[in-house]
Amino acid sequence: MNVAVATVAVLLLAGFLGYSLPTRSNADLPAQGNAASSGGPGTSAPVTAGPSTGSGAATENIAAGPTKSVASPRPSSRQPTHKTSPSTSTSPPKASPNTSGRNLALTGEATASSLEGEHWSASNAVDGDSGTRWSSAFSDPQWLRVDLGARWQISEVRLSWDATAKATAYRVELSTDGTTWKSVYSATSSPGDDITVKVAKLPARFVRMYGTKRASDYSYSVLELDVR
Repeated sequence: MNVAVATVAVLLLAGFLGYSLPTRSNADLPAQGNAASSGGPGTSAPVTAGPSTGSGAATENIAAGPTKSVASPRPSSRQPTHKTSPSTSTSPPKASPNTSGRNLALTGEATASSLEGEHWSASNAVDGDSGTRWSSAFSDPQWLRVDLGARWQISEVRLSWDATAKATAYRVELSTDGTTWKSVYSATSSPGDDITVKVAKLPARFVRMYGTKRASDYSYSVLELDVR
């Protein structure tokens, strides 16, 4: 009874002072059951994810600055070089000995500075026939040369002149390359007789008669050039 009296007293006092007791609404009640799934009160706001990368994870776009490409080093195409020491050999060129003593000019190739005509070719002087001859133009100087085809040790050179077309000044020369010549015989006032020049087995591939003065107004004319 005292409780009822006290409650009435409190209500009267609250009304006198202008207060109202708080009342509970449905919003203050806790969510029940499946309220979240039904969209009722208490349902959380949906969360929007960022762009998907295919695995469901959100990604963030970051503006990258300018990039500098770095080229991969290219393999060098240059091959290593190997320095070789210069040869210091000064040995003379090798030459074969003519052990048979044959006439090496018979298998050689003859050339000349000029021809008197087609019937007096240079090959006539190395054919082993003294009835044929080489004859040059009517002027100085002139030469007759034979290429032996290989380097040989030369021990003898024989030269036979035509009786009417001789030389009074000429040289007999040897060469290993056809460019540099070594004189093994020289005449300045020869009567143009046949000669035999002895050589100390010097290496040579080329043998040459080089005429500088004719004995007459005619040509230089050689019957045979014999090399052994």
